[in-house]
Amino acid sequence: MSVLSVSKSWFQKNISYDDLKTTLFHQQLMSFIIIAGLEQFNA
Repeated sequence: MSVLSVSKSWFQKNISYDDLKTTLFHQQLMSFIIIAGLEQFNA
């Protein structure tokens, strides 16, 4: 969690909050797709 907090504060200083939300959303979406794909591959 501490790494996420540091990254979040760094992003808030360097990009707008809307960009931050969009970036985090896409990262979560991609992570979900990758994990789902790996689970299907391993099943």
